[in-house]
Amino acid sequence: MNLLPIDENTPRDRCILLHVGYPWLVLGMFNEYHQEWVYADVQCSKMETGDYDHYFENEHEKKPLGWMPLPEIN
Repeated sequence: MNLLPIDENTPRDRCILLHVGYPWLVLGMFNEYHQEWVYADVQCSKMETGDYDHYFENEHEKKPLGWMPLPEIN
């Protein structure tokens, strides 16, 4: 996987794939207000019924390890 470095050329106006230390890439974008990257993190909670509730939670990262553009669908 060829990741690009996070630098002044990293797009801050759209969603990209970020490497934040997980063994997979996450969907992220730059948050102007906080001046850091925000990404969708998958969460899972076991409910009282024994079922599992899957959802996304926002996480913030100041220094992602790299990025890739989103693939295009033709």
